[in-house]
Amino acid sequence: MHNRNSYDYIVVGAGSAGCAAAYRLAVESDAQVLLIEAGGGDHSPLVKIPIGFAAMVGEGKANWNYRSQPEPALGGRRIPVPRGRLLGGCSSINGMVYIRGQREDYDAWAAAGNSGWSFDELLPLFKRSENYWKGADKYHGTGGPLEVSRRLQRFAVGDAFIDAAVDAGIPANDDFNGAHQEGVGYFDATIAQGVRHSSARAFLRRGVKPHNLTVLTRFEVSRLCFDGKRAVAVEGFASGKHQKVECIQARREIILCSGAYNSPKLLELSGIGDAGRLQKLGIPVVADRPSVGEHLQDHCNSYLFYVGGSGATYYDHLQPRRLPLTVLQYLFLRRGIFANPAAQVGVFLRLDDASVRPDVQVHFAAAASSANSRGKLSPAPGVCASVCLLQPHSRGSTHITSSQHAQAPAIHFNYLSDSRDRDNQVKAVRRLRDIFTRPALDGLIGGEMPPLAGLHTDEHLQQGIQDTLESVHHPVGTCRMGIDAEAVVDPRLRVIGVDGLRVADASIMPRIVSGNTHAACVMIGEKLADLVLQKG
Repeated sequence: MHNRNSYDYIVVGAGSAGCAAAYRLAVESDAQVLLIEAGGGDHSPLVKIPIGFAAMVGEGKANWNYRSQPEPALGGRRIPVPRGRLLGGCSSINGMVYIRGQREDYDAWAAAGNSGWSFDELLPLFKRSENYWKGADKYHGTGGPLEVSRRLQRFAVGDAFIDAAVDAGIPANDDFNGAHQEGVGYFDATIAQGVRHSSARAFLRRGVKPHNLTVLTRFEVSRLCFDGKRAVAVEGFASGKHQKVECIQARREIILCSGAYNSPKLLELSGIGDAGRLQKLGIPVVADRPSVGEHLQDHCNSYLFYVGGSGATYYDHLQPRRLPLTVLQYLFLRRGIFANPAAQVGVFLRLDDASVRPDVQVHFAAAASSANSRGKLSPAPGVCASVCLLQPHSRGSTHITSSQHAQAPAIHFNYLSDSRDRDNQVKAVRRLRDIFTRPALDGLIGGEMPPLAGLHTDEHLQQGIQDTLESVHHPVGTCRMGIDAEAVVDPRLRVIGVDGLRVADASIMPRIVSGNTHAACVMIGEKLADLVLQKG
């Protein structure tokens, strides 16, 4: 009989990677697997309905509600940092765009000494998790747990934006996850029959849940317990008024899948990090790893908004005269704007001919919005496109400031701290503006709207960018994988300096992938299971 306080493997964090890792460990072995999630379930309609992301990214119970420290290059602004606190983690609140990144991203990981992490070695893992809408081919798989589809409400302005980008010299591309990423086209999305297909829906509700997988929600892990240098248990408490500390034993291994902020936070709280920092906080040092919490990388967006033509945008579908039909269309057909991802059209472009691969990503939507002080989005008349640098040079950090688990980490993005990022962000905004000037969009959009409207000199445009820049919510790198002295985990995802402990989430990425990070995190979860079970 299974001991409820003891498992073979404990996976902490039921997000994009954690759900995949726990599921695969369970179905590929007879081990007893426990998946722990600090938040609750994912049954809210706002989670299931794709357009609900606009509310989910704001502050609330399903969010960790973090904010950055004042950003020096952004006028001291504190940037909202939404992180999912529910089953599915960020895959339950994200924009549902499915992008793997570029071959060069993963090949660079392998070239840095991370054996087994080249693109060709990882492609089978991407394919294994997929059920791709067009069927299996060299780059895609079918029959996997994660639905990847392209069933969306198209708008004339979206088709025209694609034509405008082609006119601006960008090639058309029908598959950003195929042979080449560069180009313009429609995004694939993790949506199934009009419903968000998060990691929780994909890996925890596909057929019969493995008998050897236990899912524990509303339990917050506060630290890891060690016997010498070996991780042997997690300590935490169930959410509620009476926070009685409980200890759950791990007979084999503990795997942190808590994300780029909470995985390093748990390591530091447990005595793994910079020895000087930990000693000042009164935390006994288990392993001196100064780079825990360092090397933070993220994509950051600038937005261009344009007046939309009549009938051409989401806003028109949400007006009183059309809203009932919009709602009925979703309720009975699972179609319409409620079933769309956050952005429909994507562009991957090179800033100039010297670029050897795409270095900029654009998300276009036939919609515009404004955020309130809590980060929740409200529709506005118009269309928008965001632009970000895919391989930013700026680096930040995240660290605990207290030995108390309830204290949020201190997050420093240092966006635009590198002058190359400042210059390239201006260039990227200019490239995006050029697309919007093309004849294909005549009659479908009007003039540019604030916040960047009327800013044309490099100086004014750079200031406008610094005043309005936002996170794309792709944080990585804070438990960096490698074979050098700065690494936190080795290529088998084992935390260096201790035993029985691994990290498997976005925090292990040596460098950020070129695009949205959900697909890569699912792959990392799949890879973790293979490494633990000695299959890769």
